[in-house]
Amino acid sequence: MKRLNIILSALLGVSLLTLSAFAIVPGTGDGASNPPSRSLGDVQIVESGHISLSVDGCGTNFTSTLIEVNKPNPAATVRAAYLSAASTGWCFCMIPDGAVTLDGTGVYWDVVVQNGVNSYNHWADVTDLIAGIIDPAAPGVTSISVAEAGTGDVDGEALYVIFDDPEQATINTVLITFGA
Repeated sequence: MKRLNIILSALLGVSLLTLSAFAIVPGTGDGASNPPSRSLGDVQIVESGHISLSVDGCGTNFTSTLIEVNKPNPAATVRAAYLSAASTGWCFCMIPDGAVTLDGTGVYWDVVVQNGVNSYNHWADVTDLIAGIIDPAAPGVTSISVAEAGTGDVDGEALYVIFDDPEQATINTVLITFGA
């Protein structure tokens, strides 16, 4: 859990909220370690149903590393998958399309926003790629390679995988916010 918190802190403007688990109280941000309040305009994804969520993040100065997806059970299938990334603070740079790869496939950004430390946050729908890897996989953790061209300009990535999970006994809601 510590690794995830570090990565999510590094990816400025990216926060994850599972409504059934905890809530962020609007207006409690202090600009240092607590997230600022967000308007509904920052909500990127809302999914509800018999779903579960796997989230992992990575940040490295090596050109490649692994990011993990935890498939909850054999019946679970990928409903949606998203990759977020941040360029290094004060680099004044965006991460070019294709400069980050998942399992050897270049990622093309759907949304890029400038953040408060003169770098950029990036967002991509990677559902087709991740579903092709995870749906046929056995339950448990599957590692996916993440590679960065120009790794000095990339602070890190986070992968969010939402599963249709018929073995979930409750209706769950996942809210993913993204911005800067």
